[in-house]
Amino acid sequence: MSAIEVFEIEERFNPLEDKGLDEADLEQRSDYLPPVPDAELSRRVKVGVQSPQKRIERLLVGIPGQQFRILHAVRFCVEPRTCDEIVAEVDAAYPREVSVYDTAQLVGLLEEAGALVRQAAPSAIRDEVGEEVGEEVAPDAQARLKEQTPKGHAEGADARQEDEFLVVAPTAPSTYLATPAGLEAVEANCGRDVALALLTEESRYLPLYREILKRTAAEGGCSTKTLDTAIDTNPLTESPRRFCGYFLDRLEKVGAVRWLDSWVATELGRELLAADVLRD
Repeated sequence: MSAIEVFEIEERFNPLEDKGLDEADLEQRSDYLPPVPDAELSRRVKVGVQSPQKRIERLLVGIPGQQFRILHAVRFCVEPRTCDEIVAEVDAAYPREVSVYDTAQLVGLLEEAGALVRQAAPSAIRDEVGEEVGEEVAPDAQARLKEQTPKGHAEGADARQEDEFLVVAPTAPSTYLATPAGLEAVEANCGRDVALALLTEESRYLPLYREILKRTAAEGGCSTKTLDTAIDTNPLTESPRRFCGYFLDRLEKVGAVRWLDSWVATELGRELLAADVLRD
């Protein structure tokens, strides 16, 4: 057996005894707190509540390329629509859109931003005495209850008819309605006047916009390669040097063209093509 040196720790051992500190000094020093670095910078700043207009603007800017898909959902909800109806409408209008957000998620984001308001459907339950919670109970059950002669009590609890209890029907889905702020965003970002204002900012390129819209308005649209060939060689693109993608981007931004396996003019694009400023 190896020898192990064992020592006992004194019951009142004080590691600071050799420092000459008594208990009174320790108590005085125990309340000391070190200063917090950059305490002024660490204070929480109160953030004000943003208006629906600001929240909608941030949503449109925060999801590049989905602006018209978002605004289409708002425009569709001028009348109350269910989420399934919105999804079917937007997906049919933009069948080839690729985004991390599906249409149902966009509806939720629009509600959070204040562009849509959800209207909850009434409950699908009414009680036995006809207090309104949802669907009505059967008329014969109402008559029996008014007469205070429920057949179930006369024949025993086990013989109660089903319509003496709560009648549960499928709950109607909630609907969504566009808010005034949402409709303002649609008006500010969509439409003929907005599109013409953007295109006429650089009026020298109007012939190029007209050429793109004419080709994309044809049946089946127009491929990117064909448009590049027609636009990139035009003298108007030489100084400053512009490429077809620049003009397509601006037309897509105002909703005049859309990519559907080829570039296709939208209804707005065809309307712009007939405008006086874009006529030959």
